[in-house]
Amino acid sequence: MLFSSVLVVVTIIVLSLLSGDRLSTLFIQRGDLKLGLISGLVGFFAFAILSIPIATFMFNGQNLSVSRVVPWLPWILFIVMANGIREELLYRGLFLKKYMSVFGPNISNLLQALIFSLSHTVAGRGAVPYTSFTIAFVLITFLLGLVLGYIMRRTNSLLGPVLFHAGSDIPVFLGIISNLG
Repeated sequence: MLFSSVLVVVTIIVLSLLSGDRLSTLFIQRGDLKLGLISGLVGFFAFAILSIPIATFMFNGQNLSVSRVVPWLPWILFIVMANGIREELLYRGLFLKKYMSVFGPNISNLLQALIFSLSHTVAGRGAVPYTSFTIAFVLITFLLGLVLGYIMRRTNSLLGPVLFHAGSDIPVFLGIISNLG
């Protein structure tokens, strides 16, 4: 996860800078720090509190309990933050402002959410199929993409969406990890 996140993030930043863009075109800036922190942390903690039941129902979590999950927290937090940074930069940071200049804010938000959700259609397949509810998961990721795009546009920063996204990934990775051993 670390390698793929660093690879994606560095590639996007380097190529954007080489093309003459500034980091602010990727939403890599302070923006509305207070609103970003509040919206990001509210989403993060809401998902964190509900993570065990969501992981059990939606992501085939096995024998999940607070006492079983606590030792995993450092790894879970590392994974969800790395994935949150990577996917927010990739799906919203890279495209949202570019789409807005052509399609306006609402259509651009719909487009990035659609691409984000369609990229998650592999959830029920592949080396680690992490849900048997692929269609529901894709619909949920579409709605999540709309919310994350709105937060990014509203705060003009990656911070809030990264935190919110990281929280939404906690149940996914709890489900995956609970099935590893």
